[in-house]
Amino acid sequence: MRQEKCDRRHFKRMQFPPFDNEEPPLDYGDNILDVDPLEAIQLNLNEEEDSPIFEWFYDHRPLVDTPSVSGEAYRFWSLDLPVMTNLLQCLVSLRQKIVLYGESPDMAIPGGPKSEPLYHDMEAFDKDSNELNDINKVIIPVQLPSPFCPYLSIPRAKNVYIRTDDPDLPAFYFDPLVNPISNYAVVARNAPLISHEDEVFGPNGADDYEWELSDDVGLFLSDSPLENDRAANAIALWWAPAPYDTWLGHTRHAQDVRLVKNRYLEHCPPNQVTKLPKAMTKKSLFRQLKSTKFFQTTKLDWVEAGLQVCRQGYNMLDFSIHHKNLNYLHLDYNMNLARKKSHFGNAFYLCSETLRLTKLVVDVHVQFRLGTVNAFQLADALQYTPVHVGALIDMYRPKYKLMCQVRMCKDLKHLMYYRINTGPVGKGPGCGFWVLGWRSDCFPCVILSLFLNNGNLLAHQFEGPNSKGIAKPVTKQRVESHFDLELCAAVTHDILNTMPESIKQNKAKMIIQHLSKAWRWWKANIPWKSLACWSQSKTSSSDTSSPRPIGISSKEAVAIYTATVHWLEARKSTSVPFPPLSYKRGTKLLVLALGKLKEAYSVKSRLNQSQREELALIEQAYNNPHECLSRIKRLSLTQCAFVESDIYFFNTYDKLIPCYDIEPMEKIANAYLDQFLFLKADKRGLLPAWNRPADAEPTRLLVDKWRQGINNLNDIWATSEGESNVLMDNVL
Repeated sequence: MRQEKCDRRHFKRMQFPPFDNEEPPLDYGDNILDVDPLEAIQLNLNEEEDSPIFEWFYDHRPLVDTPSVSGEAYRFWSLDLPVMTNLLQCLVSLRQKIVLYGESPDMAIPGGPKSEPLYHDMEAFDKDSNELNDINKVIIPVQLPSPFCPYLSIPRAKNVYIRTDDPDLPAFYFDPLVNPISNYAVVARNAPLISHEDEVFGPNGADDYEWELSDDVGLFLSDSPLENDRAANAIALWWAPAPYDTWLGHTRHAQDVRLVKNRYLEHCPPNQVTKLPKAMTKKSLFRQLKSTKFFQTTKLDWVEAGLQVCRQGYNMLDFSIHHKNLNYLHLDYNMNLARKKSHFGNAFYLCSETLRLTKLVVDVHVQFRLGTVNAFQLADALQYTPVHVGALIDMYRPKYKLMCQVRMCKDLKHLMYYRINTGPVGKGPGCGFWVLGWRSDCFPCVILSLFLNNGNLLAHQFEGPNSKGIAKPVTKQRVESHFDLELCAAVTHDILNTMPESIKQNKAKMIIQHLSKAWRWWKANIPWKSLACWSQSKTSSSDTSSPRPIGISSKEAVAIYTATVHWLEARKSTSVPFPPLSYKRGTKLLVLALGKLKEAYSVKSRLNQSQREELALIEQAYNNPHECLSRIKRLSLTQCAFVESDIYFFNTYDKLIPCYDIEPMEKIANAYLDQFLFLKADKRGLLPAWNRPADAEPTRLLVDKWRQGINNLNDIWATSEGESNVLMDNVL
């Protein structure tokens, strides 16, 4: 990424948000499925030097068929020394030498992180007299530039390992940057100072006996080699950060691996416990649902799944807005909504901000799949999104605890910029190291989803607050809203008093909705008019602006009648006889017809007079089917004229709904004749083959037969010469 940024004079960053607010999420099958993505960013591996990892480094599930991992479960891994050495060489280290020195003596570097000191003990001889605290000397303390050269002021830095950049150096060598460090702090603080030679050979001046070694005595292990080809790599792995310092371990997700753990640490508060007892039994709802036959699993491209999540999330938020009758609030496709605490709670805004972040990440990948941006711009956009999450979205507003993640991402941003924007690489966009910020933003989203689920915040949002709650008193903040409520209550009272009792409950709610909409439009200085009233006024006048044809024309009716006659002649059909008086399937057909009529009243809680009469006739027909059947046949044979049916339009002040009023007994007779004629037409083959689903087979069996019919066609899936299958859909 640094090389690409150095080669480009002007690196152009993507535009955020990638898509317009009013542009809906793209369809995966129409826009992305057939487009090949551009070339990805990959390391230039050498086939000889990187031979241990060259074959499988970029596989989706590497080493899955080898003993290095635990089969398909992929839970454990064990790699040998050459593989771990090669993986360590591919690691991009973000730690500078100055930070290594600053971390060891517990010093804060300007612009750098505040690390935990490696050792908390005091030096054993700091309290003794030395040249810096001698009482016979006058020392004027001058603050040294320790942030730039901390090793000048702290000569006894412990446990500092300088990683070499030259792989050809031997395993044991003396680095000229490291001065000989005295061996302090190996004895007790109050012990007398005795040198190592005096401890072994006794104090100076003692009567030591003279002794000499024989000539055949040699050094211990002098014949063994001091190092081999893997010694330097083994020492480098010993000092490597986790998980490179071991040869086996558990497989983890990429977002769970800490890349800068030694650099940036966050401590638990002292008043909190460090470990919490785990639950003995873990219950997973997804596992229980997966074990049932009603839920199946499938594999999707994650961009397609992300587009579906964005589309369903938008529908969920839009449903919540309309559920509260806040239709004047506009929610765009980037989940932007003017925040009003009086409208929604924190659960709604947490969901919307989480979906905004998801939409940004998915749109960035959609732009890459469409070929609008290349892989380097994709990496830069993925790095820019999490480190500027506080500016792109407002997730910290409903949950201010997320400011910890925002500040952490800022620290990580400076950490990466100080390391990457050095040398010939200047400032500006083009830092594509996105893993650190993505880890910091991934975990809050997971925690928030559990928080919303377990805290019942979503259920409270969609089901409403507690019905037994006490109304809040009117305060100064609610004075204006209270006046609006009083005015609305007064208008509602006047309307209910002037309306008759029969239509009071049906129309009052609709009138209040239109009045509240007109009141909001008046306060916003927008002229309000009802669309239905405007259409009626235009229709009643002579100049109709948009005439709409009702029904069908005479030519269309003649064409339909002619096509029906030709079809019946082609099928060699004969007239269907009237059902005899002793028809054995008459009762079953009547029960089916009554069941369809009764389904219309299963969801209605309030009925008018005609509907109650019709429901009573249906119940009576259920109790006496033979009497009802004979009555239907008698009316069909003896009736000389058609029964009149009424039609009227139900005015909702938004649109007109046509309503038909048919006599209940006539409706029951028509339903029975419909069932009888459908059965006879199906047996005589009058219905076309494409008239499905029929009574002979259910819908699922029809789909299975349709699938088998396509697969049984000759060379249906052959595409060697560029063939393609076309599914045509037509409306008869």
